[in-house]
Amino acid sequence: MRVFGVGLVVVAIGASTALVSAGTVADDALYSVKTTSEQMRLALATSPEDRAIVELSIAEHRLAEATALATFGDEDDAIVATSEYGEHMANAAAELAQVEALQPETALLVIQLQQRIDEHRATAAAVVARLADDPNRASAVAALSAVAARAGAGTDLSPAARIAQDAADTADEAASVAERMAAPARSTDGSSASSGTDRKVTSETDTTTARGGEVTKKERAAEVARKAADEARAAAKKAKEGSRRTPTAAPRHR
Repeated sequence: MRVFGVGLVVVAIGASTALVSAGTVADDALYSVKTTSEQMRLALATSPEDRAIVELSIAEHRLAEATALATFGDEDDAIVATSEYGEHMANAAAELAQVEALQPETALLVIQLQQRIDEHRATAAAVVARLADDPNRASAVAALSAVAARAGAGTDLSPAARIAQDAADTADEAASVAERMAAPARSTDGSSASSGTDRKVTSETDTTTARGGEVTKKERAAEVARKAADEARAAAKKAKEGSRRTPTAAPRHR
């Protein structure tokens, strides 16, 4: 029976660079090293269970980034990280949903995933309580509150699909917060955000209004957060569809 500890073999790939960059956040010099390492680990994961382990690891990094950035007062990047947390949690659950009907032992992984989510909620709730009275962090707190307070999706879903839907809702709420923050900038300069989807929200455009194709940092954050929410929604749909499979209907792989 697989447990999340088995995934340490996959997670250990690129350990030397991960140790250096693990604590970085958006705009740090080594952040691209961190995200590249994450993509390498995903590429090397060969089973749904292993991919779920890596997605969980990435999600936990994003939550750590979100709480740190909120504490620093970088609301835009904190909200993006929160939405991406939801994206990767939805991906992790979707991977398990593909096999939970075929492999009964996967139920243990789903239970472990839920336990980790409970820990994430406690972490987010502690940060929300600590920052709740600071008006300069109200938007970041609103996004993290979606992590802390998520109660659960419909009971007609399988356990893994329920987790994926919860995560997608969290990502969507964070993206909505980012879009509300970007709305004043859009109404001021009368232009819409660009279609760029880069993860990095650059500080150079923080105070630059959309002029000559440029966008503000808040507009870019809204774009990236919404993209993450869309990916999370797609993962939740995949989880719902995958959980409907039965052992007799599913193809066998040898």
